Amino acid sequence: MQYKLVLHSLGILLLAIVALTNSPWAWLCYGLFMVRVLALKESKYLLQLVFVHCLLGTYFLYQDAGRHSVLTGSEEELVMDVAITDLKVEGNLLSFQGTTRLNGQNEKVQVFYMLDEQVDQKAWLDKDQSFRAVITGTLEMADENQNFHLFNYRTYLKRQDIYWIMSPDAININGDLNHGQYWLANQRQAIINWLETIQNPTVSAYTLSLFFNEMDALEGEVLDAYQAIGLIHLFSISGFHVQYFLTFFKKILLRLGITVESFDYFAIAILLIYTVFLGWPYGMIRSFVAYTYNVLQKRWGGQPSSLVGTSWSMILLLMIDPRSIFTLSFQLTYALSYTILFTGKFIQAKCRHSLQVEIWQSFICSLVTIPFLTMTYFEFSWVSLILNYGYSWLFATFLFPGLLLILLIQITGLGIYFTWLQAGLAYLIEGIEMLALFAEKWTWFQWVTGRPQIAVLVFFVVTLLMYLADLSKAKVTKILHGLLALSLVLLYLNPYLHRYGQVAMLAIGQGDTFFLEMPYQRKVYLIDLAGKINFTTLLADQDPSKSWQLRDSESVAERQIIPALKAAGTRTIDGVFLTHGDFDHIGSFGEIAKAFKIETLYLPIGMDADTESLTTLQGAIEAGENPKMRIIWLKSGDQVALDQKTNLQVLAPNKSGAGENADSLVLYGRIGLHDFLFTGDIDGAAENALPSLPVDILKVAHHGSDHSTPADFIERTDPKIAWISVGKDNRYGHPADRVVADLEANQTKIYRTDTMGAVHYIYWPKSAKIDSVQSN
Repeated sequence: MQYKLVLHSLGILLLAIVALTNSPWAWLCYGLFMVRVLALKESKYLLQLVFVHCLLGTYFLYQDAGRHSVLTGSEEELVMDVAITDLKVEGNLLSFQGTTRLNGQNEKVQVFYMLDEQVDQKAWLDKDQSFRAVITGTLEMADENQNFHLFNYRTYLKRQDIYWIMSPDAININGDLNHGQYWLANQRQAIINWLETIQNPTVSAYTLSLFFNEMDALEGEVLDAYQAIGLIHLFSISGFHVQYFLTFFKKILLRLGITVESFDYFAIAILLIYTVFLGWPYGMIRSFVAYTYNVLQKRWGGQPSSLVGTSWSMILLLMIDPRSIFTLSFQLTYALSYTILFTGKFIQAKCRHSLQVEIWQSFICSLVTIPFLTMTYFEFSWVSLILNYGYSWLFATFLFPGLLLILLIQITGLGIYFTWLQAGLAYLIEGIEMLALFAEKWTWFQWVTGRPQIAVLVFFVVTLLMYLADLSKAKVTKILHGLLALSLVLLYLNPYLHRYGQVAMLAIGQGDTFFLEMPYQRKVYLIDLAGKINFTTLLADQDPSKSWQLRDSESVAERQIIPALKAAGTRTIDGVFLTHGDFDHIGSFGEIAKAFKIETLYLPIGMDADTESLTTLQGAIEAGENPKMRIIWLKSGDQVALDQKTNLQVLAPNKSGAGENADSLVLYGRIGLHDFLFTGDIDGAAENALPSLPVDILKVAHHGSDHSTPADFIERTDPKIAWISVGKDNRYGHPADRVVADLEANQTKIYRTDTMGAVHYIYWPKSAKIDSVQSN
């Protein structure tokens, strides 16, 4: 019975993936699942399964087909109901998700509103009730991912049934809401506001994050550190927290005379309330359903089984919201739960000491997370193997009881008399954070795998499943140990198994960043590293009264460049060519130098008088991963060997300069089967001074500015393909209509990042192709 239900839940999971993705790989897995069912040779079970799958498959398809927008995009005024817990104020940015009603159907809309005055910010920060508002503005669809394999915001919103983003001109509140889900949101917000009154801000932040899933309460860099070292699970409300809380309260209530039977029903009620209050997180749903199932089984004389309870929770979740399969939270919750439940008994029987049990479980769980993390973040860390036991012990022994005690004291209103206790706990937390920030720098434990090749990923997953299956039966063979080790080695070597090389024009907005990867990733180079000026920060520096507008926001490097490099499996960068001193060409150098070891920096002599840029670059080098980075100055006539078969010639500049557009570094060379010309931001006069050379792929100068790429230059070089790196709806009007028209008149095929996203030239020894994120 237990095995068959687990098999049922796996089948329904695969069925949901097939119905929602129609992926060939999903069909293959589903086919293999059905082969396994047929191998059971139980016709009754097979008929039941086929009947259930026909019903659920139809249901999944029907539900997915019914998900669409009732808005047209032309609406300029909407009435929205907004839960107060969906409201966020970050500096001068107000954001929330509101529900509007049209033609009898509800639809959620994402809203982003820029606040003009500090008094408006304060008014929104003081808001503590859900509300209804009339919002006038414009609707637009969210952006899709601009670089391969990176976060797709449009898809992310669509999976929450959000199809439009509204940019308001005005928001007029019509009144407060205090019914149904909005009443619940108001109560949750009231508790959050109350917890924020805890005297010590560090203790307040950890209480909110650990007990109420308010991860935003933590400092951004600390949260990133926990994420990087694989300990973020300690902050996600899950079975670990539930087990701790239930054990804690059970000891207290049993001593007060409450019977075990009464406690079980009390626990079910509390878990349900807590789950609803937190907004139905997957970990809590699993824990609640599994606990309830076990209690009912005991009452009915059945056999309790957390494995069966977990399976029922997954089936219920898939029926309520099949799209939950696309969230990393769902994937990790159930992958890790099943792993622990299947292998836990063997590990506990094998190990005599709790430390051994923890290390074994950490190792097995780390292995299970690898496919999910490498497909999402393109890397994972082994640091959790070292720190997980210690952190779990610290959290369970000091942090949880300390925070619960402070919470109880706060409820009594005596918190002001126990600030010393808060200070002591905050001191411990600071130590925990310092260790996490320090461990984040242990880069030798960090495996950047890139996006795994299908063959490598399949080999690893199949080997891991076989390993776990044998582990649950306590009969792992040496051969299987060897295969698992081999699969890990192949995963580590994944970036070096690509036969192809590539040149990529990354989509980073208004600026230039080009990624050059030699075959088998023998070498990696970058040409320019665009940054984007944060005008809010600049304004606040000039006028401190504007500091209220500041907010944490991801830079171009954090959002696009670093993830794109990691998706390619980049671990070190052999060289960076910076063409000139403009921020939209060098602005991300400092962040990249911190994230990766850069061996060599190539600079044009046209920058040797640009003291401001050179000072900035020197500071970035000293603060980066390689303070001893070589700097090589380039001038026309020089040549740089990228690898044994690929050289770049330097065509310009031929004299010193101040890093202006006309002083840009110009590079020319044959990469793969085609001749490339990288022109930086040079103007038409500088282009006409270049030697006449055959050009297959032209990087259009200065983002297609009218001052560059004159018609006679196009006619002389006769490029077959033109690449234009340009920001969408940029204020400069790039690319100029004249440049586009001249290129089209020459029958040059144009690729541009504002309409097509990133563009990749991929080459093999005897062939090549060009791919773009969005075909145009």
